[in-house]
Amino acid sequence: MLRPRMSKQEAGEARRARAAADERAAPERHIPAAVKREVWLRDGGRCAFVASNGRRCGKRNFLEFHHVVPYALDGEAAVPNIQLRCRAHHPCGRSD
Repeated sequence: MLRPRMSKQEAGEARRARAAADERAAPERHIPAAVKREVWLRDGGRCAFVASNGRRCGKRNFLEFHHVVPYALDGEAAVPNIQLRCRAHHPCGRSD
């Protein structure tokens, strides 16, 4: 038995083309190099975590860029929202 002609929807044709990936307005997870440089200079190349007693972490190795407002909550990759954090203080943004 021959199948009747497929509809455009079944064939995968769309009414209009989807926007290219670079044209979509989704927020970017990538932190630009210029932002990384500025954050590194601002934080002095060390962890920016400050404990409740006012003491700042002094770690200078294994640093990661941390979103203060999480990316999942529309936190942007801009200098005011990024901090350097050591591995001990990065995962959940603890505030001892």
